[in-house]
Amino acid sequence: SFIINDTYKASINEDDHTITAFLPATVDIKKAIPTIIYSEDAKITPLSGVQTDFTEPVTYTVTDNTATATYVATIKTVSAPEAIFLGSAKATTMDELVPEEKEACKWMLANIENSMFVSWDELKAGNVDLSKCKVIWWHWQNQPSETIGDFESAATSTAMGAINILTDYYKNGGAFILSRAAVNFAAELGAIKDKRCANNCWGANDDGGDVISAGNEWGFLMKDANHPLWKNMILKDGEIKTTDAGYTISNCTSQWGMWGDYDNEGGNYAVGHNKWTNLTGGRILGHGGDGAISVWEAPAANGTFGKGGIICFGSGCFDWWSPTAYISHY
Repeated sequence: SFIINDTYKASINEDDHTITAFLPATVDIKKAIPTIIYSEDAKITPLSGVQTDFTEPVTYTVTDNTATATYVATIKTVSAPEAIFLGSAKATTMDELVPEEKEACKWMLANIENSMFVSWDELKAGNVDLSKCKVIWWHWQNQPSETIGDFESAATSTAMGAINILTDYYKNGGAFILSRAAVNFAAELGAIKDKRCANNCWGANDDGGDVISAGNEWGFLMKDANHPLWKNMILKDGEIKTTDAGYTISNCTSQWGMWGDYDNEGGNYAVGHNKWTNLTGGRILGHGGDGAISVWEAPAANGTFGKGGIICFGSGCFDWWSPTAYISHY
C-alpha cells in the first residue's frame, strides 16, 4: 500500500507497476510524505516516511534477495473533483473537521478517486469547479433538526449560504449523499414533498455514548434488496451491521418514527411505510426493528430515482469515529 500524508490512498497497478494518487489542489505535493507497506524482508528506495517532491513521477525500487521490481509513483492534484466531502461550517481544512467528520472524510479521500474535501467558504465563494462532480457527500456532526425552520437556522452559516450553488448543481443532475444532521437538506432542495423533515432526532455528542457490547453489534434492516446501494452486501443475523464490540457510538440520529402522519396503526409498520412514501415521495432503503426509517432515497430533480438522486443515512449506526479503541469487523 502507498498512502500520502496518512490520508490519501494511492491505487497500485501490479501489471504495469504504476502507483497513482489523487490529491486536492490545496495539498503541496512538493512536500508529500508517503507511507509505504511492502514485503517484510524487502528493501525500498526512496524510503518510506521521507518527505518527497512529487511534481514529477518518482520511481521506487523494491528488492528482495535477488528479485528487483520498480514502480513509478505519480501524484495528481484535483481542481475539478468528481466527488466532494462537506462537513461543519467552521472547518476551513480537513484537519479542522470534528473527529467524526474527519474520519469519514479520510475514508472518502482514501477510497474514491478524484475526491476532495471542500470548505463551505470555498464553495460559497465559487472557488470550486463542479463541472465534473458526480456526488457531494455532506456528513454533518451537529444537533439534528426535526423541522425545516430549525434546519435552516442551524445551517445558516453553512448550506444556506451556498443554497443557490447547490440547487443549481442538483438541477443539473448532481447527486448527494446526506448523513447525520445533513439529511434534511433533501427537503431544502425540494426533493422531499412539502419540505417534510425527519421526526425522530437526537444526538451529536462526539465524546461518547453507548459502548457496544460483544454480540450486540448495532445494525439495521435492509429494504429493497435489489437497490444498487446494497449490492454485494453481506448480512449478519439478517441485518446490515455497522459497529463492533467495544465501539463507543455517538448515536447521532435523524430518522422517521412511525407515528403522527406516518402512524403504523397498531404495530404494522408496513402501513406507516406506505404513508411515508406517499407523503414524502421518497423511497425507503433501510429501517429499524420498530419500523423507523433510517436510510432513504429522494429523487433527482427530474423526479426519477437513480442518477442525480439523494441518498440519506439518518441511522445512528452510520458512525465513523469511536473515542475508544476497537477492532473493526465491518
